[in-house]
Amino acid sequence: MIDSVTVGVVKEAFRRTKSVREASESAGISWRTAKRIIDDRFKPRTYKKRAAKKENRTRAKKLVSIASRVSKKGHLCFPTFGSSSKICFAYQAESKESLSARQVRRILRKEGLRPFSRQRTPTRVATDLRARRGFRDKCLKMSDVDLRRICFSDESWLSANERTSNVQWSRNKKSVLPLERKCRWNTPSVMIWACVGDNYKSDLVILPSRVNVDGEPRVFRLDSKTYVRRCLTRVVGDLKRKKKIFQQDGARSHAAGHTKQYLRRKGVELLEGFPAYSPDLNMIEALWKDLHERVGGRVPLTQDELVKVAREEWKKMPQSLINNHVRHFKNALRKV
Repeated sequence: MIDSVTVGVVKEAFRRTKSVREASESAGISWRTAKRIIDDRFKPRTYKKRAAKKENRTRAKKLVSIASRVSKKGHLCFPTFGSSSKICFAYQAESKESLSARQVRRILRKEGLRPFSRQRTPTRVATDLRARRGFRDKCLKMSDVDLRRICFSDESWLSANERTSNVQWSRNKKSVLPLERKCRWNTPSVMIWACVGDNYKSDLVILPSRVNVDGEPRVFRLDSKTYVRRCLTRVVGDLKRKKKIFQQDGARSHAAGHTKQYLRRKGVELLEGFPAYSPDLNMIEALWKDLHERVGGRVPLTQDELVKVAREEWKKMPQSLINNHVRHFKNALRKV
């Protein structure tokens, strides 16, 4: 340890001679020790550190400002610079200072920012969001008994795509089988419809596939008359007898006057005001996912085999699983 007397001698000698060597000889210590004392006492680096800290703080504030910018176009609202690379390029363009994306990420994390995946929402414009919230408030005012009376319905496309597994355990990557991604029109597919509720499951309706003159499948459009004749006539009796509330989305065939008049004439209570772009509130969508996995696991190859497998797997679908999905409706409303 260097005592205060030695430090004082070095200090006085350096002030007088401005020589490190003479200061070390006066105190009887080595040149390096005297140099260290002089650097600490007479040439402090605190000013450079403070300047560097101020510069770093200015850079951090600039990066946080760039990362926080939001752009708007029409009803869309999105981050102007989302990725660290875009933030890096914007900073270089504005400050003329070169930074790497890795430095940008480190600085932003130090400032408390974290990269998050943007949540996908089914809404498109503010009016859709208000409609979803209004529908939520209306349904949450219903009693638990009335909520369990709701029966959910919708149509979906079922195809013969291979859906066995996205994962394969293997010793090396070369042995892993590729996952074939098929378009719906390049493989046998059918449109299906069903209605499910608490302790209720309708039959699976297979809507007819249509082909053009060359034998190629064409787009199937479900109109209101086909919807009433092939779908609603199978369930209106049970819905009225069991005092169920029927849910359907706002598709053209569902919202048509012919469809609403038919339901009104049959005395079926309809769940009004179901919001657009809200598949998360239609509990049958989760059931469609289960059906796709079950059918895909059996790997049908032809149209007839696809229809047969779909009907068999729908019959095997346990009512307990349907009840679990349907009773999740109240929790789905609370997440809106």
